[in-house]
Amino acid sequence: MVNNGYSLSVVCLGIYFFLVGWLGSSISLLTTLKDVRRVIVVAFLFMISFPLGYLLCDWGSEQFIVKYDAVFSAMQFLLSADRSHLISGDDLRMRFFIMHFGLLLLIFMTQAPVYMAFSSSVNQKTPN
Repeated sequence: MVNNGYSLSVVCLGIYFFLVGWLGSSISLLTTLKDVRRVIVVAFLFMISFPLGYLLCDWGSEQFIVKYDAVFSAMQFLLSADRSHLISGDDLRMRFFIMHFGLLLLIFMTQAPVYMAFSSSVNQKTPN
């Protein structure tokens, strides 16, 4: 991590993981709630989360790693196919977006059944 893991880098990575967890839970909650305003807000935050998440991870990770006779960033190290073909620029950003979407999908898939089960049990208990 940048600066040996102190201050801004830890805060940025913490905010990113909070963003992913909160947004994945909010998307799961939308399966049970039919509020149009909430759907619009979560959809807006979903779109904003991709560039914001990239910036947070970029700021929170090491920018210059000297290893294997090459200089690369931590995100290049994690998202490249191998160390002899490091990606950068738009390719790196696109792979991050795919990884970010996968994390959101994973959180949605693990929480949606619980929200749906809770919603159906609440709907059965309420008199019409």
